[in-house]
Amino acid sequence: MKITTFEDLIDKINSELGSFCIDFAYKRKELKGSEKTSNRNIFFTKNNPDWAINEGGGTEIQYQIDFHNETIRFGLGFNANYVPYKNACSPVDYIKPFVNAYFELKNTALVSSLKSKGYEFIIGSEEELRNIQVGQYYLFGKKIAIINNEISDEDYKIMIEDIKDPLYKLYCAIFERKNENERKSQRRSEEMQKIQNYVNLLLNSHNIILHGAPGTGKTYLAKQIAESMGAETCFVQFHPSYDYTDFVEGLRPAKDSDSKNIYFEKTDGIFKNLCIKALENALSPKKDNFDEIYKKLIDMIIESEEPLILETFSKKKPFSLEVNSKNNIYAIPQTETKTKMSISQEILKEYLRTGKILDWKPYLTVLGQKMLDLGYKKEFDEVEKKNFVIIIDEINRGEMSKIFGELFFSIDPDYRVSKQDIDNHIKGNGKLTVITTQYSSMETSPNVFDIALGHDNDGDYGHFFVPENVYIIGTMNDIDRNVESMDFAIRRRFAFREITAADTQESILANMPNKGELIERMKNLNNAISGIEGLSSAYHIGAAYFLKYDSSKDETTAFNELWNYHLKPLLQEYLRGMEGADKKLEELKKAYDKQ
Repeated sequence: MKITTFEDLIDKINSELGSFCIDFAYKRKELKGSEKTSNRNIFFTKNNPDWAINEGGGTEIQYQIDFHNETIRFGLGFNANYVPYKNACSPVDYIKPFVNAYFELKNTALVSSLKSKGYEFIIGSEEELRNIQVGQYYLFGKKIAIINNEISDEDYKIMIEDIKDPLYKLYCAIFERKNENERKSQRRSEEMQKIQNYVNLLLNSHNIILHGAPGTGKTYLAKQIAESMGAETCFVQFHPSYDYTDFVEGLRPAKDSDSKNIYFEKTDGIFKNLCIKALENALSPKKDNFDEIYKKLIDMIIESEEPLILETFSKKKPFSLEVNSKNNIYAIPQTETKTKMSISQEILKEYLRTGKILDWKPYLTVLGQKMLDLGYKKEFDEVEKKNFVIIIDEINRGEMSKIFGELFFSIDPDYRVSKQDIDNHIKGNGKLTVITTQYSSMETSPNVFDIALGHDNDGDYGHFFVPENVYIIGTMNDIDRNVESMDFAIRRRFAFREITAADTQESILANMPNKGELIERMKNLNNAISGIEGLSSAYHIGAAYFLKYDSSKDETTAFNELWNYHLKPLLQEYLRGMEGADKKLEELKKAYDKQ
């Protein structure tokens, strides 16, 4: 085939492509989301004497063809050159999404097939493309040699077919992947904004309850909220047997390290432990290596084959060390009575950090020196201030008054305690609302709350308050029979937010095959549920149930199994005792089947 001029070659190619020009123009319009199509009569636009790109290219992945050193180069190009009419952002910002899409498709059969046909990066390299810079251009394509102003008819035919088929498929695949990535990014952004709205609510009210129909992802959402806050989180699930001793504090069986003596000791519950961590974080502007060295000391005591014996400094009286179940240390004088003296972590920490001796001076000072010998260093680093969140799943299944006890007073947002409140209290400029817990009479040494309040050695121990950086997220299903048992004292301390099936369907089913069909069936089913007298949106079925759809099976089987094994049993419970329950269940099945 004779090559006269580049312009003649482009005219011939455009003519040869024929109706493909129209198909391409409409496909590009669809991919771009544009109101107008590019020129439907031509494919390549001649930009200068020896190169051309597809009509409408520029800020997108584009077809390119050119003359270069007695060759024709053609393929798909990634252009990061300045675009005068599209200068709202950097050229890299326009083309980078297409570059990312290419690398996501790099190992697919489509790209591998083109490479097997001789396609490669003939302008720039694949690895350099990953970090494309302003002013750069990369072309994934093929060369055709021009000999005596001619190319072979076979090479020309292959070029035309490649433009219309494999290159076109790659062009569409890259554009579609880029669009899908942008849609995912948009959904993530919208999801993050929704979560931020919940974060703002929690920060403002301190206590929230996410309620709604089963399977709407309330627990998952609670974890997302805590994660978005960068909070340290603990998780608990309430149930009818759960009580104050689990949540706040109570007596628990313990035994000596020699495993011979069993006794009961006061143990802090999950919520009180969280409050202790939160208070230490709020009050400590700096941190040392206390925890690391204290663990070394504990391990040394536990792992020692013989009791570890130390001596007091002044009178050289020997005493042994023992560790209880809370990792607090007992000093035991080597006397006939061997009375145990508890030296808590708080007492030892306070002594090492401030030099203040709160109790058991002869033994405390020796333990302090032991910590120094093991490597304790008072080299403080700034502490990262954090929020602390407790997630209470199925919060309404527990007997709330029994579990919270006097804490109902303390969790009220108006009675949370900040560092500024404590500082004012110490100076005598303010009065804190502080409680004593049910087991406070058993305290023999100051806890972290006592120390913060200045009750270091006055014998008035066992104080408690909820620090300002502690937040509570509860979850519950509206259809549980015990929802109504939550009294007004509970309800007025929490902000309630309903989570509907529609609120979370996109995020929960985002990665599910057949997502659109799953959502459609779920909507139909929930609409039918709302149409049954006695039921409401509280009985809707959330998207979490539809995660049980088995995409490895054929569609009919998978949807039938989802109904028979997961949806039908729940709906039968909803309809139990209703007149015409069987007929109602049939109607729900028809809605699910879109009949």
